[in-house]
Amino acid sequence: MKRYFITGLLIWVPLAITAWVLTMIIGTMDQSLHLLPAAVHPRSVLGFDIPGSGAILTLLIILLTGIIAANFIGQRLVVWWERLLARIPVVNSIYNSVKQVSDTLFSSSGNAFRKALLIEYPRRGAWTIAFLTGRPGGEMERHLAGEYVSVYVPTTPNPTSGFFLMLPRSDVVELDMSVDTALKYVISMGVVAPQPRPDVAGIASGLTINRNS
Repeated sequence: MKRYFITGLLIWVPLAITAWVLTMIIGTMDQSLHLLPAAVHPRSVLGFDIPGSGAILTLLIILLTGIIAANFIGQRLVVWWERLLARIPVVNSIYNSVKQVSDTLFSSSGNAFRKALLIEYPRRGAWTIAFLTGRPGGEMERHLAGEYVSVYVPTTPNPTSGFFLMLPRSDVVELDMSVDTALKYVISMGVVAPQPRPDVAGIASGLTINRNS
């Protein structure tokens, strides 16, 4: 009975957590319906609510914003909007900080969170997974002799909290795995072991066959 119960938990717990996260995200995105007049809400038009309609509206707003911002007029509007926010004391500092982080994370030309690393932390002989976020700059770069990299060390099982470290490049080992695979390994506390990539597995099996022959 204990084995059957645990097997049932292993099936239902991931499904329940996934449903809870999706419900929370969609529920938050549904708040965008408040931007529309009450006369055009689904309840007013159809007589009942449509779950997820606000999420669709949010995605359309994001897509439309991207289309507008991609042309010349939209770029001028973005510049004007950022100059307006720069004149508001508290909003200026928050907006600039968030914008710098988001530009770094979502930039297609950047390396932030695109490499999984293996580092010794919190002491020598203890290893953990980290993610490359860039290189130290500004005042830090003047005080660090040699080549350094900036890394983010996530905590388990919540990778949204962690530690920021600046380490010598020689102390960092680049892993041959994707960021998603490394995150799964961290979240599962090492239970879900990363599988070797097909090309790497093929090379390893070939070497084993050659040695045996």
